[in-house]
Amino acid sequence: MTSRTKALYWVILVALAFFAGFIVFNTTAIYGIGLSQDSVVYMAAAQNIATGEGIKSLDGTPITMWPPLYPSILAFFVWLLSADVLVVARYLNIVLAVVTVLLTYLLARQLRISPMPALGAAAISAWAYSIVEPRLMAWSEPLFIVLILLSIISLNRYITHGNVYSLGLFVISAALAAITRYIGVIIIPVGVLVILVFSRSRWHIRLVHALSLLLITSLPLTLFFIRNWLTSQSLMGARHPPTITLIQNIEATARVITGWFMPSSLSDNGFVVLAFVLLFQLIAAAVVLEYRRGQGTKETVFRLYFPTFFFIVFYVTFLLYSTTTTNLNEIDNRYLIPIFVPLMMLVFGSASIVFEAAKSHFSKSVLSVAFAAVLLLLLSWPLRATLLSVQYWRNTGEGFSAAVWDTNETLNYLKSNPSLLTDQVVYSNYPDVIFAHLRHESQFIPYHYYAGSTQVLRDVDQLKGEWPSGEGLIVWFNWGEWQTHLFRPEELLPISQMSKIVTTADGTIWRVAPLDNP
Repeated sequence: MTSRTKALYWVILVALAFFAGFIVFNTTAIYGIGLSQDSVVYMAAAQNIATGEGIKSLDGTPITMWPPLYPSILAFFVWLLSADVLVVARYLNIVLAVVTVLLTYLLARQLRISPMPALGAAAISAWAYSIVEPRLMAWSEPLFIVLILLSIISLNRYITHGNVYSLGLFVISAALAAITRYIGVIIIPVGVLVILVFSRSRWHIRLVHALSLLLITSLPLTLFFIRNWLTSQSLMGARHPPTITLIQNIEATARVITGWFMPSSLSDNGFVVLAFVLLFQLIAAAVVLEYRRGQGTKETVFRLYFPTFFFIVFYVTFLLYSTTTTNLNEIDNRYLIPIFVPLMMLVFGSASIVFEAAKSHFSKSVLSVAFAAVLLLLLSWPLRATLLSVQYWRNTGEGFSAAVWDTNETLNYLKSNPSLLTDQVVYSNYPDVIFAHLRHESQFIPYHYYAGSTQVLRDVDQLKGEWPSGEGLIVWFNWGEWQTHLFRPEELLPISQMSKIVTTADGTIWRVAPLDNP
């Protein structure tokens, strides 16, 4: 590759990276970054950290179900820039989008993927809607993806160079990944395996190094677990029983991954099987071709894919185990998106190997043009899908920051009467909305059933004398049926003094006090 061609590739790469950031910037320009329940917990934690209150949720209780790194980073910039936490979250995602594209290309070149497929991998990481969607939300996934890519890149460099600096980068990125999302802990055994397999030291030294790496990378998470236990007597918060079977989650996983390669309308079982057969055939063909090329030499690239492949296997296995042993949602794109770039490395890497092998049988120039045409065709569909989706998102927003909440009469009543919230404990079926729009601490109305099931958690008689803890408000939004696991206000009448303040077209606000309150 000439210096001029190399420069052109870098110009294209930088353009792709900034385009990824621009998508986030433009899509969130009107209604800001999207907010889910998790997002609001992160925002509340960041605000509490920034004001010295500690890692606490929107109801003032210590956070244990969510790791601390993402809200801590938000809190640092909130404190440093005196900016609103939602603004910080938005611009952090813009930066992380740019970094992800650059790291994707770097990883592709580490894996010796040809420049053209490597740019294709960077492009898909820039504009595929599957990976764009988490960037539009105040979630920890964009940060987690960057840390995982750094971990894999550092392990690849250790395989090729064997230097201690690579392991140092891995220790830092893996330790941070584990306190960004709990499932990030699976990158640690991948690092241990790399040391055991690829270290040039004797076995007893390998074991010492692997054990040292295991202890150091696990230390931040271990300290956070100790803090969780001391504050709540649980390591990762209270978990409800599972409601989704292993088979359901395996099927969901297959559908999500198929959707990364085919339109979502082609999601029946036949197309899912077809997608996995084609994917298997591509990877199998690349393995055979690379094995033949590398016979009698030490130049095979198989070993470079070791961290990428095992991260995918470990991650999916742990995810399937977690979602079928505790009450989590059915596996969706958000759960699987951390393996998106690693899986694309397998796909584009296999395509690169097949492409290089085909050069010996066909005209190089004709083959390059044909390959480029096919690549552009494959990249054009996800780009079109993303542009259509983000245009809609820009005009409507998403989650608790969406435009629809501007028309909610119950929320607007609270905005018009802020004194109602003064020195009051606020209970709601949507405490996330109250915090997102009013920055006021609030908490869920007590649970009646385990989330996602009809199994009774507690009856109203068990709440008598414990709830409410004092004078407060119940803000009940009639929107959203998914909170059916909560008590309805009418069910709490026998154990409290309740009086309606206002009934709107979409909710009711009650004043509530204990029965023994005069």
